Amino acid sequence: MSAIDIARAILAANSTVTSAAQGGFHPVELPQNVTLPAVVLHLVNDDDGRNLTGTNGYPLAGIIVDSVAESFGAASILADKIKAALNNYSGTIGGAAVTSVFHNGLDLFDRGGQGGKWRRRLGFDIRYRLA
Repeated sequence: MSAIDIARAILAANSTVTSAAQGGFHPVELPQNVTLPAVVLHLVNDDDGRNLTGTNGYPLAGIIVDSVAESFGAASILADKIKAALNNYSGTIGGAAVTSVFHNGLDLFDRGGQGGKWRRRLGFDIRYRLA
């Protein structure tokens, strides 16, 4: 299980987010002809702490969550719901004990890779331990 799987599980368990993300949740890239608004999740890094006996099994992962929509407003509304669902989350989900999820400051808008859709990118750090 990766941090993308954890973030996806948290978002999918939140009815406010799932009702707004009509196109679903997708890893790495947005499929063609998908219903919008939709969510795309990217893993930026996943670093495990080290000690004298090896890694500690308590990674800190950085992810980017894209809210993609036809309009600026729709992308922004979905991103606000995503931020509310992820920021300060802690609990057990999908076989992972999540200590904390924090917004890491990344929050920007653009027109996406092709320039035809609005995208709001949010960055989060997730501290977790696999069960």
